Order: sequence, then C-alpha cells, then structure tokens
Amino acid sequence: RLNTQIKMLPIVRDIDGLALSSRNQYLSPQQRKHALMLPKTIEQLATLLHQEGLNAVLKQISELIENPEWDYLEILDAKSLRAPSSNDKFFVLVGAVFMGKTRLLDNKIVELNVR
Repeated sequence: RLNTQIKMLPIVRDIDGLALSSRNQYLSPQQRKHALMLPKTIEQLATLLHQEGLNAVLKQISELIENPEWDYLEILDAKSLRAPSSNDKFFVLVGAVFMGKTRLLDNKIVELNVR
C-alpha cells in the first residue's frame, strides 16, 4: 500500500479559457476556437446549478451529450465521484470532447451555498 496524498490545484488556463495541455498543439486554429465550447459549457452548467439546481443540470446534460463531439459530460458528487443527489453541496462537472482526433478534458468544482 502506497502512502499517497492527492492535492487539488486549480486548472491552469490560457488567456482564452482553454485548459493548458500538450494536446492543444494538435488543434487547428479553427478547432482551438471551437474547443472553447468545453470550458464555456461547464461554466454554463455551474451557473445553472446555482440558479436552478441539480435536476436542471441533469436535463441540460442529457440534451448536450447527444452531440457526437462529446465523449462524456457529467455531474458527480465531488467527494465520492458517484452520482449526485439533491442533498449534495459539493459537485464536480466533468467533460471531454473530441476536436478531430484530439480529446480534450476539463472540469470544475462547484460548491452550493450551505444554508
């Protein structure tokens, strides 16, 4: 058994918002511009979660994922990485898209106000 610790650090992003990755070098200029839909979608889902709640996010994800560019798009309980429940207060939005043959990943932790 290895004695390990996981440290969460913020994602380093380019000025346009795309997560920095060695994979970005494989994107054409047009693909790179289109790839911004990944962080923008995750950010929009985070806003939707705050405004309308988990069910609205789940509905939106089910509609978005029909686009074949998406490899996956999910919302999970941030503590267990399991399916979320309406009682959860910490979520992680995760997604991956294909831009040509390049697979890009992104995520965002979302904490709802505890009242």
